[in-house]
Amino acid sequence: MSPRKPVVIISSTYKDLKEYRKKAFEVCRRLGFDPLGMEDATADTEPPVDVCKRWVDQADIYVGIYAFWYGTIPPGETRSITEMEYDWASERGIPRLLFLAEQGPWDTRFIDFDHRPELNAFKERVATPDAHTRATFNSVDNFGLLLSQALMKYQTGGSPDQTDLIHPYLERLASEAGFIEMFRLGQDIQLVLPISDVYVDLGMQAVHSMGTVEAEGREDHHALGKADRLEDLSWDQVMQATFSRSAKTGKRAICILGEPGAGKTTVAKKIAWELASGSRLPQDFGLEPGTVPVLLRFRDLSAQEISEAGGNLLRHWAVARTTDSEGNSPGEALCNRGKVLWILDGLDEVVSAPMRHEVLQFLQRVINERFPRGDRFLITSRFSGVGGEAKLPVVFQEFHVKPLPWEQVERFVGRWFATAMEALSLDPAVGRKKTEDLLQILRQDEYQHDRLRSLCFNPLLLTILCVVFHRNAHLPRSRAGLYDQCVNVLLSYWRQGGFDSAKARDLLSRIAWHLHGEDDRTHAPREELAALVDVPVREFNDPRLGENGDQFITQMWNSCGILASAGQGKLGFLHLTFQEYLAASHALREGLVADVAERAPVKWWRETAVLLLTAPESSQTAAETFYRVLMGQDLADPLVMQILTQCLEEGNHFPAQPVLEQLRCRDDAGRLKLLQALQSRSRLPESVLDPLGELAQSAGSGTDLRRMANLLLARQGREIVEEPGQELWVDPQAEITFVRIPDRDFWIAAHPVTNDQYGKFLKATRAKTPEYWNNSQFNGPRQPVVGIDWHEAKRFCEWVGAALPTEEQWEHACRAGSTTGYCFGDDEARLAEYAWYDKNSEGRTHDVGTLKPNAWGLYDMHGNVWEWCADRDGEYRVLRGGAWDYVARFCRSASRCRYGPDSRSNDFGFRPVRMKKAEGPAPSAAAVARADGRDPEPRRGFFGGWFGTNR
Repeated sequence: MSPRKPVVIISSTYKDLKEYRKKAFEVCRRLGFDPLGMEDATADTEPPVDVCKRWVDQADIYVGIYAFWYGTIPPGETRSITEMEYDWASERGIPRLLFLAEQGPWDTRFIDFDHRPELNAFKERVATPDAHTRATFNSVDNFGLLLSQALMKYQTGGSPDQTDLIHPYLERLASEAGFIEMFRLGQDIQLVLPISDVYVDLGMQAVHSMGTVEAEGREDHHALGKADRLEDLSWDQVMQATFSRSAKTGKRAICILGEPGAGKTTVAKKIAWELASGSRLPQDFGLEPGTVPVLLRFRDLSAQEISEAGGNLLRHWAVARTTDSEGNSPGEALCNRGKVLWILDGLDEVVSAPMRHEVLQFLQRVINERFPRGDRFLITSRFSGVGGEAKLPVVFQEFHVKPLPWEQVERFVGRWFATAMEALSLDPAVGRKKTEDLLQILRQDEYQHDRLRSLCFNPLLLTILCVVFHRNAHLPRSRAGLYDQCVNVLLSYWRQGGFDSAKARDLLSRIAWHLHGEDDRTHAPREELAALVDVPVREFNDPRLGENGDQFITQMWNSCGILASAGQGKLGFLHLTFQEYLAASHALREGLVADVAERAPVKWWRETAVLLLTAPESSQTAAETFYRVLMGQDLADPLVMQILTQCLEEGNHFPAQPVLEQLRCRDDAGRLKLLQALQSRSRLPESVLDPLGELAQSAGSGTDLRRMANLLLARQGREIVEEPGQELWVDPQAEITFVRIPDRDFWIAAHPVTNDQYGKFLKATRAKTPEYWNNSQFNGPRQPVVGIDWHEAKRFCEWVGAALPTEEQWEHACRAGSTTGYCFGDDEARLAEYAWYDKNSEGRTHDVGTLKPNAWGLYDMHGNVWEWCADRDGEYRVLRGGAWDYVARFCRSASRCRYGPDSRSNDFGFRPVRMKKAEGPAPSAAAVARADGRDPEPRRGFFGGWFGTNR
């Protein structure tokens, strides 16, 4: 039997407050109460006074709504029925929630001039302090919000007047979570905005592990479409879909993953504010009525607390972090009550992967223990916070924050400048002009399709763009340039007179290097940071920096805003991106480039390494120092290859001399790895191309080294070294390298189409950008393009004069003459040499051409992405090859799946085929060479044939 719902009597006059009564009934029902009122009256012979008295006797809570009409006075009585209901509720001692209309414009038809004395006297009575809730309202929605808050107090404490500590905590939480601090626009001008005004809806994608499910031994499996794989959801749907079905699915908690600055913490605060303030109801999120939010931050937990608290970690955390200024904490009550939404923000800020693993295992136990009591859990983290040792337990439903769609970018920029102009007391027209000017820049190809696109679809980076553009009226051309200008802007707002911010940058970069020196450290005690810079501050002897380290830290925190509080007396940079950039800047200035290169393969140092090579102050000398150290590491290590490839792709300077040194001293296996990394560079200098041709010549016939060298030469418009069975042709439009299939009359792309190649198609045709185009997990230039349906793949192929392969063509090319399960044989243990699949992919696609090719020089035929084929299978289209998120058996040469032609996924890609070279062949190597102003004849023996001496 279901429990009895609390009964609420809705008392008011009727005609003037009809809409308010309707809202009251709606709120009560949504919160799980049973409302009673004159709307429930029937054609009863019982006198109205007796009916109303009976209703009040049945009620658990009295809700009174009063405006400017006194109400009906029954015969023989001196009070209206409304006033009598109030008196009966007072006599019974049930909770009374009273709401009075504010003084202001009101429909004169509903102002009771005849009984004004009686009404005023009644209102004076209800103003007495013994009412449990008394509030004034100014609209129907405002009244609904106030009533929601009052009824939720009843639910959380059993009675609105219970003197517990949960209610004050919810009020504090609503106040604290209800605002977002923005960048400073000048000294003492800090934008602190209501979260409801600046929040933009973030798209979420639910991650399902379809690929790891075996298909009952069938060679072909029929997946159900995109909605069962990675679905696009609004935030309401995310929580509804998870919590309302948790009993069936076993997914009892939510984990939100995203890039730095993607808005994860803002989402957490928004949910906490909506539930604590009563602006949304628990049922809106799939939670039980009466559920209350608790917002806790992982950064407030020390390693010692995690280690020592053990099984009491949640209770310890709740008690310690919900204490008010008088030392009172609702932590115990919250842990004991049930029906709590525990919002735990920033898992990645737990200091180490082993400790994150420990925390996740603890949370899994607690989630399962508290689930029957109605408790639910939501955690946020960067992508870097989970995976590897800190694997997400199965109890969590994983969601990824999507980059902002363009319409949200426009909305965000417009809101930012409108608010900034208001804060600075400037003409709103100035803000509208700045908005349009900035958006016009962001519409350009380099921000929509090229590497800079990562800047304008991330809320934090978009905010930085607005700050920089507001100050400088132009934008830099790189992430490092953007961070550089933002630091300058923040410091320039703070500085006075002719103050040179170089000294402040020097001190800040020392702090950044100090913090970054320990993995996953983003903050330190204020006293520690002050001591770190105390001596140099005194040596600078500039009073505007402060007289000592503590004064400088105070300036950077209170006046500049580039340092921010991290709780427990600790400070850190406003965001990790500033720490990474300033650490790179320190390394360049202090000659620590080799130190960064040594650490670059470690995930914590990757972005710092890239920023070092792309910073405005980076030099050719620094780049060569960096690459000599990085290339000297084990190139067989995937982490080394990953960062080397990214650095070669993004770096300002190409390290020709270190590349040549490595090609000379390494064996063929090491040379092959280096050539694979060089694929990321769109153009190679002459000083490398000549030796590359010699390397191809000296490499043995049929070797992977010759095939890769030939691929690089072909892409650069150079003659390739003749190789039996290898004939290459490069499409001039998208720079796709086609390989001729030896025993058939068709050509097929050497690897799946990349984001870089697809970007050329977007620029030429203005086609719609694919799904995941701005998702940093999948949008590297050399990663295969994903998120396109069959029709879009077909249109691209037609653009380059090609077509999608038939299944027969695809499988023939994949097998390369083999008859075994894989192109290399039947030994599944060797698959990781050829394919990115669920055991080695680390949850994402990888740059094409970085593993071994098949016997015909084709890469990524197994794994990485499923590839669309031309064939129909009923109403579906066929895909072949397996993908990064699938188990090994789905990557076999014969494996296939089928989806609707409109389906998109983050593991769907394609490669084109041609029946012949293009009409009007691509320019010859000599023609390309002449156009580039270089000698059309390749020079052999440039280094005296030394490639042949160290093989």
